[in-house]
Amino acid sequence: MIQGRTVRYLAPAGAPVPPLQSLRAAFHCGRNNGFATLARYFEVPHIFGTGSGRAALWMILESLKKLRPGCHLVAVPAYTCFSVAAAVVRAGLKIYPIDVIPETLDLDYEQLERIPAEDLLCILSANLFGFVNDLARLEAIASTTGAFFVDDAAQALGATRDGKLAGTAGHVGFFSLARGKALAVGGGGLIVSRCELVAQALREQLAKIPENSRIRDAEALLGVLLSSILLRPNLYWIPNSLPCLKLGVTEYDPWFEITGLTKFSCSLVEMLIGNLTELNRNRTLKANAISRRIKNNPSLSTPKPPPGCSPTFVRMPVLAANQETRDRAVGSLQRAGIGASRFYPSAICDIAEARLNMANGDIHRIHAEEIARRLFTLPTHPLVRNEDIDRMNSILAEI
Repeated sequence: MIQGRTVRYLAPAGAPVPPLQSLRAAFHCGRNNGFATLARYFEVPHIFGTGSGRAALWMILESLKKLRPGCHLVAVPAYTCFSVAAAVVRAGLKIYPIDVIPETLDLDYEQLERIPAEDLLCILSANLFGFVNDLARLEAIASTTGAFFVDDAAQALGATRDGKLAGTAGHVGFFSLARGKALAVGGGGLIVSRCELVAQALREQLAKIPENSRIRDAEALLGVLLSSILLRPNLYWIPNSLPCLKLGVTEYDPWFEITGLTKFSCSLVEMLIGNLTELNRNRTLKANAISRRIKNNPSLSTPKPPPGCSPTFVRMPVLAANQETRDRAVGSLQRAGIGASRFYPSAICDIAEARLNMANGDIHRIHAEEIARRLFTLPTHPLVRNEDIDRMNSILAEI
């Protein structure tokens, strides 16, 4: 202990990059081949880079509303990242929250099917923690209503359902490359599409974004190097003790910065995509070990992936019996140096600042609100050891 602080502290999520690999990406970033490796991995003809996942979604929405003018509703999972709501509001559209089922983290499809089709611009998936939604059903609903289907795979890079990669379904999909995601390359987002019409609209939108400077590349490189060092359990207590970094803080901010993907991040993600399968396999093994050890705890449960789904478990989701139990569990784990997280502080429908941007007054979604009260996450990243899983189990067994 250092002044009452645990020396070994596991970060809630992360994907440390070997420093030599980062430096190699920086050396090659001025002469990389665009997204050739990613195009082969995703098997899509159109890939675009952005400065963040939320910038990617905003660019998608700006492009789609030009293709379907007059439609203003965006069907959004009621429990998802606040950045999704912020991007919808930034695009001048209305949020129509769709409930999320706690046991599977999938959507309430019957509720989705009741949205007025004539006003519906697009439907967003969630794919939380790599639990891939029913992509075929979402595509069918979008086809029936005439709306676009946007496959949000910000947390699901490499996850599949029925053999289909999350993010590659529907008209367009996107991924996040930020800290704590499946691949962290100094920030950024990716947009993928098989639809030429959508791709052309995206090209026009992206053409309005100025190119990044070399300073941006240097900042991204420095961020990756520092993150990889400070993610180590014997050092993570340093950034974790600095409130100015806002680690673990979820903010609703519709006025986020719109930039393109840096050349460094583009080069690094091209290099790292080959490591993704092994990284996700490692996370899944740890998530399964955690699940096995808490399955007999009557106060806790874990969402169950639907048949045909291979989650990536960028974090391990756990549902407590109630909010009090959740808060006790998180507090005990954090005091023991385990980066447990309460995750999103509320359902999308309960973001007070976004209330005027909801589609109608009937915005409450009881299951999503239940998830917000009960859910917490456990780390599954490469720095988690078997003895760490044993410590999690011992602490949770006392809850």
